[in-house]
Amino acid sequence: MVHKSLGELANDAVRALAWSMGGPSLLGSAPGLSLWSSDSAARALSEHWDWLMWLDQDPSELHDHLAVNPSWKVGLYFEALLEFWLARTPSYQLLARNLQVQAAGRTLGALDFVVRDSGGAVEHWEVAVKFYLQHEPSDAWGAWVGPNKRDRLDRKLDRMRDHQVPLSATPEAAAALARIGVSYPDKRVAVVKGTLFEAWDAPGVRPTGFVPGGAIGQRVCLSALSQLLEEQPRRRWCQREKPDWLGPARRSTAQSLEGSAVLDNLQETDLQRPQLWSRLEEVGEGVWLEDALIFLVPDAWTER
Repeated sequence: MVHKSLGELANDAVRALAWSMGGPSLLGSAPGLSLWSSDSAARALSEHWDWLMWLDQDPSELHDHLAVNPSWKVGLYFEALLEFWLARTPSYQLLARNLQVQAAGRTLGALDFVVRDSGGAVEHWEVAVKFYLQHEPSDAWGAWVGPNKRDRLDRKLDRMRDHQVPLSATPEAAAALARIGVSYPDKRVAVVKGTLFEAWDAPGVRPTGFVPGGAIGQRVCLSALSQLLEEQPRRRWCQREKPDWLGPARRSTAQSLEGSAVLDNLQETDLQRPQLWSRLEEVGEGVWLEDALIFLVPDAWTER
């Protein structure tokens, strides 16, 4: 199981890297998009596991890479992790990252990654990492929205299908690709990862295209938190601060909180925006590994 395997990695950045490579796709299918599948991700994780374990012993190279252009934005962190992997794996040759496509002095967009696979084929990858919360009990993509309601699953997939992925097939992109010595890509891939958060008191409604094994968390309103904590007395908790949203949390006892301490801390603050929390179970003496992701939202969050 991917989640349990990643818990063997002690370093947060290496664990995030492993999840970025090997974590499941957000959806199993989306019409008009060729998604990088969960099976492909699992194979990548298996093939690179010894390297990841080696890197976990001395992650300084990864830390140095991330320090070049540090960002609290989760999407940029995700891209930086993928860049680190693609620049070092024998499975791909990294040809370009963020390749700008312009026409008449105007930027039309950028190709996230251009790579050459081990067989010589050129691939264009558009990548995204997203966290969508169930706003209403529906399998429609429009029912799943970002924590701050500035994004929506249907809009993101539409943009990837209609603009971002096809960009590499345009005449304008041909000029940019020629600068790195390639023509039109042989393959265009959407790498879309993240987690979907269903309502904790009404589980089971998943968006169209979701497949078993996808990443599912729970959305919990603040007023229901005490009930949830009472039902799980043997768990500890930690808040996830950006950009540390990728991969399962691993914490010591000193780095985590009992449920009562979570409530005490929240009572001292006015929850204005959603917070991401990890629920932890003990997997070794003093070592706690995430077994669930929770998005805690203000009670007014579900209002339209």
